[in-house]
Formats: sequence, C-alpha cells, structure tokens
Amino acid sequence: MSLLIFFGYICLCLLLSFIQISLRKNITIINIVAVLLYFLIISFRDINSTADTLNYVEDFNTVTLHAVYNMSNVDTLHNFEYGYTLLTQLIKFFIGDNIPIFLGIIAVIQSILIFYGTRNYLKVLKTDNVRRIVLFMPFFTLYVSIFGFMYNAVVLRAGIAIALIYFGISLIINKRYVLGIVFTLISLLMHNTSFLGFGVFIFFKKTKIKKKVYYIVVLFTFLLYLLKVQEIISNLATSYILLFIANLEDLSFIKLTRYLEKVRQEVSSYSFLIIVNFIVSIVMLKYSNINTSFNQRLININIFFLISLSLLSAIPTVSRALDFYMIFNLLYFYLCLFSNYDVRKGLVFVLIVLSYSIYFYRLAVLPFM
Repeated sequence: MSLLIFFGYICLCLLLSFIQISLRKNITIINIVAVLLYFLIISFRDINSTADTLNYVEDFNTVTLHAVYNMSNVDTLHNFEYGYTLLTQLIKFFIGDNIPIFLGIIAVIQSILIFYGTRNYLKVLKTDNVRRIVLFMPFFTLYVSIFGFMYNAVVLRAGIAIALIYFGISLIINKRYVLGIVFTLISLLMHNTSFLGFGVFIFFKKTKIKKKVYYIVVLFTFLLYLLKVQEIISNLATSYILLFIANLEDLSFIKLTRYLEKVRQEVSSYSFLIIVNFIVSIVMLKYSNINTSFNQRLININIFFLISLSLLSAIPTVSRALDFYMIFNLLYFYLCLFSNYDVRKGLVFVLIVLSYSIYFYRLAVLPFM
C-alpha cells in the first residue's frame, strides 16, 4: 500500500466530506465513488505490505472445501478460530481461490455491520430529542481512518468480531434482544478475545455525571501519563506475565520475552496517538450534549478507553480488549462534530482523521516496506 495512494485517498475523503458538509446533503455519486475506491484499495493491496495480511492469505489458501471442520479440528495453516474458518470456507465455496475478492468480502462484511449498527444507534437518539445527522462522507472518512484500514487490512478476525459486537449491542438497545444476543455470541467464534468486549454493556447503564467531573478525570489521567505511571504499571505487569509463563517452551518464552521488552521500550516514551486522544477527548467533552442519556453513555466509554489506553495498554490482554471499546469513539466523534457543525469542529475532524491515518500507516505499513 503505497504512501501516495493511501494519503491521496484520505485527502480525497476529507475533500468530499467538506463538500457534503457545505451542501448539507448527501450526494450519491460521491458516496459510491468513495466506497468503491476504498474496497479496491483493500482488495488489491500488496499482501506483503501490511502486517498479518500474508498470514490470512496463506491460511485462506489452506482452507479445503471437502473438510468438515469442528471446534476440535480446524486443520488450516494457522488454525484460526472455528467461526472464522467456517466463514472462509463458505467464501471459498463461492469464489474459489480469488484472493482480492476474499479480502474485499471480509471488508464488506465488516463495513455493513458497522454502518447498519450505527443506523440502529441513531434510532435511539430519537427518544433523546437529538437531531439525527446522516451525512455519509464525514462518517465514512472517520470510519476508514479510525477503524476501516486497520481492521479490514490488518487484523481481519478481530475486525469481524468487533463489528459483530457493535452491531449486536445496537440491536439490544433497540430491544431486539434475541437477534442482538445471537450476533454478540457469534463474535466469540470469530476471535477468542471477544468476551473482553462484553464489558461495553456496563457503560450502557444510565448514569448522571457532571461535565466537570469528566474534565477532572481526563486531566488527572493526563497528569499520571506525563509522570509515566504507565511505565510502573507495565513493569509490574511484565514481571507477573514472565513469572506466569516461565513453564512455556523455550522458544515461546523467548518470543514473548522479546515482545514484552519491546513494549517496555515503547511505554518509556510518550505516544503521539495517546496525546492526541487526550486533546480530542477534552474537545469532545466541550462539544458533547451531556443532557442526553445516550451521549453520556458514549462519553463513559470514551473516558474508560482513554484511561486504559494511557495507563494500561502495555498489558497485552488490556491492549486487545481496548479494540472493542475504541469502535464506539467512531459514533461519539461523529455525533459531537456534526451536530451544530462549525469551522472549529472541522479542524478537529481533520486532526482526528490525519492522526489515526498516520498511526495506522506508521504501525502497520512502513515496517513492511
């Protein structure tokens, strides 16, 4: 995935977003062009140019149509989760060994779940007397920068699992309980860490917290981050993990030790993305309507995500769990920025899109070029 194509596409999405914002209406041809270009980039990317893509392609190539897989016998190259393997087997039944179409279908599945899930969440806002904002391109641009490229081009299984939970919860809060629970449980078959995302339900309970309290929590967390409390937590957690896995095979122990050492090195320096998240969270609090119960639930998720990201993300399990909470920032940012839009919100919109895009490219593409 070349730098020119990637950032050229992001800039195009920003431009098209501002066109729709200025006109205050959706333009179908713009939406279609943007979506088609996105799926073309995802489908025909170099499989060696992003982290993990080659693993998924190699695994797809070993999926056979004559085998009947079960949970105790998933005989593919990487032995991914049962649900994911069955999904790839179903896709392969219809398209054969066509890798670009396979990658495109995975992206389509995730995107459909996210977009229909968001539509379900917006239905809830009717009862909160909040005007529904439905401009497509601004939302789509946030989607591809925050979620789309990372989870459609790199961590495919986690992306499907996150999308399933996001969609499942959107059904549950609209009182379609059975179907919502089914989608949520299916996520467990796609990625074995999906249960970590079930904690989202905690934040959908009604709460009444003043904005001032949120500001204090964010600023206090930022102070702890500047004091590098996360480094202390990381060292303690790393020591515990190394003690816990001491009985692993030598090779596994060496690999995990190297990984944890790398984590220690990263935690010892400040993260550009984390600092941006602090800034954005403060700004979003200013723009958010705390008098609506749904918005306050999204604020609670964002604050939890921010605290965990800044202080606990060096712990491997916590880092993986945060993926299931981050997706709700997509909806939160969207509602804050495009309700009563102004120029300052437009600048914040650009900051968010470019920051997440730079983070994705630096993390998942540059090391493989």
